[in-house]
Amino acid sequence: MADEVRGLLDELAERPENRDAMRRASMALDLGHLAFRMREASGLTQRQLAERVGTSRTVISRLEGGNAGRVPGLDQIQRIAEACGFEIRLEAERVRSEAGAQKRKTDLSVVLANAEPSRTDMTAQR
Repeated sequence: MADEVRGLLDELAERPENRDAMRRASMALDLGHLAFRMREASGLTQRQLAERVGTSRTVISRLEGGNAGRVPGLDQIQRIAEACGFEIRLEAERVRSEAGAQKRKTDLSVVLANAEPSRTDMTAQR
């Protein structure tokens, strides 16, 4: 069954319009997971976080689940990070299509917020 699902996903990903939608969905899930991990590490409930960032608990819940209907903006993720006491850092990777889309990390990074760093390491775990 899992092989059938992988095959179907691979087939769908071959179409450019599906590839873009899958990329957006993956990004929404990743950012939602990051928001969840920051909130959990800070010991906040969804309601408490929502109050700190000026939104509703439902918005936080949808964002954390990756089903907010869109990819969260960096400003929204930054407000969540600051409310949880984290600093957001972006890292860029160059994709080399001629080598089968292998990724190579670069030295490009940006700090988006100057919140007090947390005790918890928030390095992406993929």
